[in-house]
Amino acid sequence: MSRDEWNKSGFEPGDYKKFIREVMNRYEMTTGKRLNWIAAEHLNDNNPHAHVIIKAVYHDRDNVPFRLKIDKNDREVFRELFQEVKNDARGFELERPVNHEYKKEHFLTKNSKEQTKDVAKPLLNELKRRIEESRRQGERERENNYDYRR
Repeated sequence: MSRDEWNKSGFEPGDYKKFIREVMNRYEMTTGKRLNWIAAEHLNDNNPHAHVIIKAVYHDRDNVPFRLKIDKNDREVFRELFQEVKNDARGFELERPVNHEYKKEHFLTKNSKEQTKDVAKPLLNELKRRIEESRRQGERERENNYDYRR
């Protein structure tokens, strides 16, 4: 969201974390997909935002793993859920600008790009570590469940 929307809404640092947790919970409840994800909150001067990384495998209600594919429809669901969560948190709906399209480079300076890289790198490394750990655990489970009687 824009800094203007952030200020008009009266949001505070840490609110994005609450929003993202609520959006992810609502998405999981709506779709029945249990996701593994991590997020980072950036309260830049021009555009407070959050980055969310979702593991490419999810589990359904019966704990069966599936490959996750995020399509246009899922992105729209996330946007709508985020809008709902923001409106619920502030207690009213702000009028959205008609032309809200903007380029990412417009808001990012060289310095803020470097800061984003500094924050994103540890998160990506943690995600890679978790994915590798999950893959190894899946291999161990498959080995342990193998029926040798055949």
